[in-house]
Amino acid sequence: MNLVNRQHSGGATLLKKELHIISDIIFDEHDFIETTKEIHPFITAVHLRVKAWSAHKLYTLVERLTEKGIPGNKIYINDRVDVAIAAGTGGVQLNYRSLPVSKVREAFPSIRVGKTIHTIDEAKLAESEGADYIMFGKIFEEVASLDAHEQGFEKLKELYEAVNLPIIAYGGITARNIESVLPYASGIAVESSTWQAVDRPVMIKQFYNLLMPD
Repeated sequence: MNLVNRQHSGGATLLKKELHIISDIIFDEHDFIETTKEIHPFITAVHLRVKAWSAHKLYTLVERLTEKGIPGNKIYINDRVDVAIAAGTGGVQLNYRSLPVSKVREAFPSIRVGKTIHTIDEAKLAESEGADYIMFGKIFEEVASLDAHEQGFEKLKELYEAVNLPIIAYGGITARNIESVLPYASGIAVESSTWQAVDRPVMIKQFYNLLMPD
């Protein structure tokens, strides 16, 4: 199965392989906004997954991001479809607590819909309901792991054979083990624990260089 054929244009300009940044911890909003401003040319999407925040606070952050020049179509909201639609973001990331993919797709056909899954059955359901892509992890349990035979990696290969959707893989993926993942994924997601390191812009650009077209 040709991985390139799994790419979905959505609203964002995509790399050959996608690079998603997941932020579920925002200690300093100014720092977060300035960092996102610096790295957004190198990423497909930044996900706002701050579960403790109110709809109003999430909406205000989206406004501040777009005011700084971050394209709205590169901002994805976790779970909160209402915020994503009201703020005009490019995507929404659904999980097991969210509205069904089919209902979101029917009501809001223009927004890119991703679904976080943990099993092949969940992946097949997301595909049948019209998800644009699925997110799966953790691929590697430890960030430093170089073992390409961990349980998450084996499940990723099974998932790749089971569905015809772009798969965004996450969990313990580094510049050293990414090559083992990419034959089975349309891109990767970098989580907060990794991307909020001191050298995060350097790290994001390193991933970009590994993912960008030849």
